[in-house]
Amino acid sequence: MIVAIQSNLPGKLIVHLLTSDGRVLSRAQKLIKPGGAEQLLLLIDRTLRKKHKSLVAVKGILVITGPGPFTPVRVGLTVANTLAVAGKIPIYGWRSEVEISAEQLARLIAKVKRAKLTTLARPDYGRSPNISQPKRRPNVFQRRVDRIRGRTVAK
Repeated sequence: MIVAIQSNLPGKLIVHLLTSDGRVLSRAQKLIKPGGAEQLLLLIDRTLRKKHKSLVAVKGILVITGPGPFTPVRVGLTVANTLAVAGKIPIYGWRSEVEISAEQLARLIAKVKRAKLTTLARPDYGRSPNISQPKRRPNVFQRRVDRIRGRTVAK
């Protein structure tokens, strides 16, 4: 069985369970609010339990690497890579900007089967990360020294 994870769509988590020949056994979707990507692992667990399966039955992982919102993509890849490493399961990352269809999943199964155990899926955010600079705060020690010396310091 192969687990396909898609977390790059805004406000949506999708998990597919597939047979090794590409047939969809189950599909689960969860609408999430910002900050809700941490529900992915629970969604995977629920989807497996509905089919009376466990992670031991998983023989491959397909994960959509992006582009998409930073946190859901990062969480999706972290969960997928962790499951792959912990369970010694091959993982394959695929780039898609839209919801992946059952036909696309079936075509990707062969790539998942050829994936190596040492490979990890890498994120594709679609652009450079927008990392803001930390706010510059006055040095507390310097403020105390300035008070002792009688200088007034704006806060």
